[in-house]
Amino acid sequence: MGAVAAESALREALLSLRDSLSTQARTALSELEVKHGKRRDWVWAKLGLAPLANALEHLMRLAKATETPLGGASVSAIATAYVEWGWQADASVLDALAAVEEAEDVAAVKAAILPLYRPWLEAAATVFQQAILGNPLHNYVAKSLEAPAPGTCIVFSDALRFDAAQRLVAALERRGFDCQIRWRLAALPPVTPTAKPAVVPIADMISGGAPGLTPVVKASGVSLSVANLRKLLQEAGYQVLAGEETGDPAGIAWTEIGAIDQYGHGHGCKIAVHLG
Repeated sequence: MGAVAAESALREALLSLRDSLSTQARTALSELEVKHGKRRDWVWAKLGLAPLANALEHLMRLAKATETPLGGASVSAIATAYVEWGWQADASVLDALAAVEEAEDVAAVKAAILPLYRPWLEAAATVFQQAILGNPLHNYVAKSLEAPAPGTCIVFSDALRFDAAQRLVAALERRGFDCQIRWRLAALPPVTPTAKPAVVPIADMISGGAPGLTPVVKASGVSLSVANLRKLLQEAGYQVLAGEETGDPAGIAWTEIGAIDQYGHGHGCKIAVHLG
């Protein structure tokens, strides 16, 4: 079978998985891997003519990662399981989508992702919610950042998920940087107006009170706009850096990156290609 015909056959097989049960999808993908996996070593793959065969490798990783439910007896246990291995399911989805560009190939990969990823996510979300509702005041505690040591710049990146952070760490380490990755629970609901104020190292200067989800400056009751948040940071001794500013490395600084969030809202699953 030629490269084009093989890709066409694989595309049709992946599209047929959309309405499958997860167990059926895993079995089918294993059979497809036996048949098409070897094509990743062919010259056609090197020439970019076997994107679905390449995506299949990541779909197999997704099938393996989602075989185990993400669960635990507490919020901490569930979060720890996600940090240890659960994030690999998210990463596999991004890798599979990043392997294809043509609309028909993207549709095929999405069809294969759906029966594996969606039930795994839904089950994980249900277990997580149940763990929180058991004792919400003690089971879910979002902590703010501690005041950093001089010479530190805090970079707040909107929508930097744990799987994307793992990718960032790997890229930095390849360039010779020493990296550590840690995690904390985001504020609820985990959207920018609530999550960012909750994580800033001056969170004790902020409280709830404004209509909707917008917090307020504790001292004045004024709504916490972006300008007001930056003003509070500056008053607390932080250099608020923008653009290419580097500031004084002897002090402490705060800067923000919203590119991931903005690109994701505007381009949907295409963000997988750019995160890669």
